[in-house]
Amino acid sequence: TLSLDGSTVTGGSRRGVDMTGATATINSSTVSSSVDGLFLGGSVGAGSTAQVSASQITGGVSGAVVGSASTLTLENSSVSGTGSTGRGIGLFEGTVNAVGSTITGTQNGVVFSDVVGTTDSGRLDLNGSQVSGTNGSAIAVRATTTAQINVNNGSTLVGGNGTMLEVANGAT
Repeated sequence: TLSLDGSTVTGGSRRGVDMTGATATINSSTVSSSVDGLFLGGSVGAGSTAQVSASQITGGVSGAVVGSASTLTLENSSVSGTGSTGRGIGLFEGTVNAVGSTITGTQNGVVFSDVVGTTDSGRLDLNGSQVSGTNGSAIAVRATTTAQINVNNGSTLVGGNGTMLEVANGAT
């Protein structure tokens, strides 16, 4: 279990916070890295869970990566992927719940991808939140990926390329 309250974590060329099969509570904190700000690794039945409140998470490649069986809950927080092809969140068959939060990527806001050898789906629930892709789509769903997306309660999707939702052939 990891607990950050009023903390600053700088990962440099490593992930800011890297968890597999663990639990984190991050409150009023800043987490950054030139790679992934927050990495929630997991495998079928053994994911990670992070509750992030009033915090900023930034990564050059991904603000956050949420793996299979993992859950990221954001409350009044921001997650940003700032590199030239940065994504706010890379969602690999995990779950993201965002309330009053912003998710931004230089390229795409949220990218759904599958995990080889599984048939699980990724899930994104937005409540009063914004997802933005500065130069690309707000949300991109890669081929062979299954995504569940709920945009609720005044949430917005902004694609810098004019596309809110980009779904590749073979995705559902």
